[in-house]
Amino acid sequence: MTSIKVFVYGYKNKNLLENLQDIISKQSNQNGITYYVYDQNNVNRDFLFNKVDADIVYNHIKWDDMKSITYYRNMALLHYSNCKYYLEINPNISLMNEWDIYLTSNIDDKKIISGFGMPKLSINKHHVVVDRQYSDSIKETNYVDTDLIFCSQIDAMTLIKLKKLKEIGQDLFASLLFVNKGYSIYSLPTNLYHKEIQENSNTYKSFSINHGYNKMLSIIKKENNDKFESFHGISIGDILEIPYQVDDVYYSDYNISLENMNAPRFIAGYNKVQIT
Repeated sequence: MTSIKVFVYGYKNKNLLENLQDIISKQSNQNGITYYVYDQNNVNRDFLFNKVDADIVYNHIKWDDMKSITYYRNMALLHYSNCKYYLEINPNISLMNEWDIYLTSNIDDKKIISGFGMPKLSINKHHVVVDRQYSDSIKETNYVDTDLIFCSQIDAMTLIKLKKLKEIGQDLFASLLFVNKGYSIYSLPTNLYHKEIQENSNTYKSFSINHGYNKMLSIIKKENNDKFESFHGISIGDILEIPYQVDDVYYSDYNISLENMNAPRFIAGYNKVQIT
């Protein structure tokens, strides 16, 4: 029996439980699969996930937490028992039946399975634009889609370096990290993968989605990206930095307590600020 660690992060996803149950219902009974679920929501749904007939480690995250998926990915990678394989999946994705058998039978050393279809890349000022074209078989793409990543647990440790980011830029950074280390990245056939659009996909987020992006660009532009650039026909040097402040200003929500603040002192200090 092969062990698989599945990392699932949901941001205000009201269908997280139902979508996870769909993924679980399509797994085979031939592998040992543990789901590490991080639910950023205003309601702790631990009691609901505990009723599911599967090996689930549920973690509730306060809705206004600023850490993002990259922080909790690293928690799943570093602080839980090791497995042979690692699957990261967006909870809005629906996979094929017996997906675990399919994935494990198509993985090799220094091989990553990620995303679907054949991505065609272009650069639009500050970002890489991805146009995914239809594919009826597993194809080498040399591009990571963090909606779905499957690889060995050891290879997945490379993803820890994405901690510099919070959301935007993860796919590009991960792609370059793997390709520049000699890995090959493959995608699933288009018809084996379906992603539902989350209702609140464009909602306010409690962190800057562009956090760390300019710093990431400064790092990758110093690397030798010849293999990646030749494969995709783009130049990393052509990507422009975002011309405004994109990083979050940190505060500790564990050390700040509004209930314990000296309100009169705060108000007095506030009244000293005058507009002339």
